[in-house]
Amino acid sequence: MKFNEIPRMRLGKFRKNVVNIKEMLGIGITGPLTLIILSLLVFFPLYNITNNPLFLDTIKISSIILVVSSLPLPSLNGINIILKSKTLWLIYFLYSLLLYVLLNILHNSYAYLLALISSLLLAWIIKITLFNEVKK
Repeated sequence: MKFNEIPRMRLGKFRKNVVNIKEMLGIGITGPLTLIILSLLVFFPLYNITNNPLFLDTIKISSIILVVSSLPLPSLNGINIILKSKTLWLIYFLYSLLLYVLLNILHNSYAYLLALISSLLLAWIIKITLFNEVKK
């Protein structure tokens, strides 16, 4: 069996003037974070109103998606983050684990409120960080 290298599929090589690491970092963080914020703002109130376990399961699945996508494996969002900043990836990964514990193990109203506040705070910090890097 012979393996051939495909140059355009190599990790770490980017096409010029198409996508850079900063943009991939922004995409890698905002996608799963938006999913969590929307699920906390939409599905948690719907769960409280209807008591339907489908909404609770949707929130739990969203937190699992956040943890899996933060892993630094090729074709996941974690690799885009770790290529730019290892410190930011560590913060993002620890945040995703904390959110998983809050939403899947401690699933009460205070845990959801803390998860929502921490998600909005992290989104604000990331927005400021990315915006200041673009200005420089």
